[in-house]
Amino acid sequence: MSGIENRKRIESLYVLKAICAFFVVSIHVPVTSPLMMSIAGVGTPCFLCITGYLLFSENTDRELKKCKAWAIKTFWLAVVFNLLYGVINFYGFGAVFPLHSKRFYIYLLFFGTGMHHALWYLTALCEALMILYCIIRYAPRLIYGLPLLYVFAFVLRNIGDGYYFESLSLYSATIRNTCIVTTLPFLATGYLLHKYQQYMLRAINVNLTLSVFLVLALVEVYVRKVYNIPQSFFLVCTYPLVVLLMLFCVQHSSFTVPVLGNIGKNHSPNIYYFHGLFISILEMATAKDWSSISFAFVVYMLCLPCSFMYNFLSSFWKKYVWEPVLNRVYS
Repeated sequence: MSGIENRKRIESLYVLKAICAFFVVSIHVPVTSPLMMSIAGVGTPCFLCITGYLLFSENTDRELKKCKAWAIKTFWLAVVFNLLYGVINFYGFGAVFPLHSKRFYIYLLFFGTGMHHALWYLTALCEALMILYCIIRYAPRLIYGLPLLYVFAFVLRNIGDGYYFESLSLYSATIRNTCIVTTLPFLATGYLLHKYQQYMLRAINVNLTLSVFLVLALVEVYVRKVYNIPQSFFLVCTYPLVVLLMLFCVQHSSFTVPVLGNIGKNHSPNIYYFHGLFISILEMATAKDWSSISFAFVVYMLCLPCSFMYNFLSSFWKKYVWEPVLNRVYS
């Protein structure tokens, strides 16, 4: 989730979150330069891995409490941001929602899409946390098999209707962004990384292996281009890169960059939630579809003041409205 609460704070994870937030923005712009194509796909998986990493605690009761609390928090975030995007789309962009369509409500309730495609993340995370709650309580050994679900996410993102960039057919775009296909495998990966991190750090030369896979990812993008293979932000190298980036942060736990660390700690989730709004506003204002790194950076920076305001309002609501109500209820 938004905070990194380990026995020993891993400052480098905050930097990773800030960078991954930019990757998410660049995907939705989208920036299709070979360099960004080779690395940007780690953005959302790293967010999920960090959540799974924080979930592990060697105490089943504590893990169950985290799953429950984070699922509830994510549910309300999904409600708030779907309402926000719904209102802004309707009054700001003149969007027409098919309120008579059963499919619209199915997609909104079960897949989190409908108001904005990027909001699938909140719905999928909430659902995945509830599933993990059941797995940790009743069948904890199943966690070891969950990372294999990444195969389905990879296939859906790389095999589709012809040789188009990130096949955007309704079927593949909806099914791949779900708790089963994308969220659970990376939550479980982060969980298992935390559990076996010391063993993995002894077995792997992280600095060297990470460098090798960064080069291989770039090579893979060029090979796909040369042989007319569909381009995708999920590569063969993406999963190893996510694991190695997490291990790199654990190995260099004290590394930080002042501004990026603060963004990662306080604003990276909000950048994810708000960036779609600014992409739409800027494209409408300029009557142009942008696909450049500079445009992605502008969107990223515009999200920051919005995040400051959102954090202030959230803190005000919690302190002066929500907590007083709970105190009266339970007093």
